[in-house]
Order: sequence, then C-alpha cells, then structure tokens
Amino acid sequence: MQRTAGAIEKLSNAFIGRHMISISHGGTIRAAVAHALALSPVSAMAIVVDNLTLTRLDRLAEGALHGTGRVWRVQSVNAPAEPARGATARV
Repeated sequence: MQRTAGAIEKLSNAFIGRHMISISHGGTIRAAVAHALALSPVSAMAIVVDNLTLTRLDRLAEGALHGTGRVWRVQSVNAPAEPARGATARV
C-alpha cells in the first residue's frame, strides 16, 4: 500500500488537472482505493476488486467539502467495462 500510495501521489502531483489511466492488478487497485479512503491495510482487505472492471478515483484540487475533507473521491469501483463503439464481443 505504501508503494502504491507514493506512486499515486507522485503522478497525480506531476499531472495536476489531467486525466490518467492505469491498467493494473486487483491488489494495486485495492491499495489505491484504500489510499483514497485513508484505510488501514487490514480494512483494505474488505475491498473486492473484480477482474475486467473499472475503478475511478478523482483527485480534488481543493479537497472535498470545500477543503475540509480528503483530496480523493472514489467515483466507482467494479464498474462494468463498456466495449468500444463498433467493437464486437468474442466468445
């Protein structure tokens, strides 16, 4: 969790105001969500990350609640991935 948190903070500071995409292992995603929610490693184990889903974390420039809350917002965890327009599903 410490390595993930450090990388997220470094990258989000380097690219303030820009969108970033990361394709990652479920454990890393769990660590990122736990970082955003300020969870302990034990509490983070309660987060389930399904395969082939989307997780969205938003870095809020001034923090939540007009600067009195965390700087991260968890927008979604385990959202279904939508196929690209015009793509066909393979079975």
